[in-house]
Amino acid sequence: MKTKQILVFLLLSVVLQIAIAPLGGYGGHHIKFFAAAILYMILTLFMLKNADTSGFWISTLLILTLPVILPVLIGITNDLLNGYSFKRSLISTFISWPSTLAQFLGIGFGFWINKVSYRYKIFLGLLWMGFSFWVMLSGYNLWLNKDNFGSYLSKVHEEAPSFIFTDSNNNTFTNQDFPKYTLVLEFWYTGCKYCFNDMPKFQKMFDQYGKSGKVLFYSVNTPIREDSLGYAQYLLDKYHFNFPLLFASGDAIQDFKIIGYPTYLILERNTIIYRGSINGIENIVKDRLEK
Repeated sequence: MKTKQILVFLLLSVVLQIAIAPLGGYGGHHIKFFAAAILYMILTLFMLKNADTSGFWISTLLILTLPVILPVLIGITNDLLNGYSFKRSLISTFISWPSTLAQFLGIGFGFWINKVSYRYKIFLGLLWMGFSFWVMLSGYNLWLNKDNFGSYLSKVHEEAPSFIFTDSNNNTFTNQDFPKYTLVLEFWYTGCKYCFNDMPKFQKMFDQYGKSGKVLFYSVNTPIREDSLGYAQYLLDKYHFNFPLLFASGDAIQDFKIIGYPTYLILERNTIIYRGSINGIENIVKDRLEK
């Protein structure tokens, strides 16, 4: 490659990286995955087609990958300098792994498509676009489930731990109080804005299904150090939510393996059958009510 062409290609690669990077924060990493996967494939094909020498593939690969790799290395180095372990640094960026990987996969597909015949170019291009579209619509949510709830699919079969919850009047609730009910639990804390974003939908489900006599809905607050007594109930009253509120101790949160908020559990006969987001609850509740 000539120096001028290298500089032009490098500029294009850097500009694409700068344009793609903010999508994870603004549009979401599912959007970033789709954009990165398609645009990096297109840019790779463009560079391979327009390079003016035959031994261009190594230079093209470096030009495309270095602007992607450098921010990752800088981020990890910064974490290490701040006292984080390498493992913790990787775990802290777990949510962005797919969208970062999409850039490398897009480059790889570009090289692959460049090597095959025209018929296969169309097939591979459509295959990659279809897969990227699926990740944007559904696949990335599976990844989030793994990050937030410990499993890719929210339907589980786990023995429920023994628990003691209390309400604002110091009444206690244990496993023994719900032997014949389907129990929907929403775990949250007062500083969680995502929890409050879900609450109107939780309220709607409580209003629609909570008086059926078969399914019980409870919002389970996890008090944090800064919370004052009654603050959770004050917030629910302030925003006109009237679903039942219970309080859980830190031990209960560990026993239920709550690793992110909000987390929704569905229990039946002392078995956890669902662990995930609010979006998967309604179909299970409807199914139980139809039985």
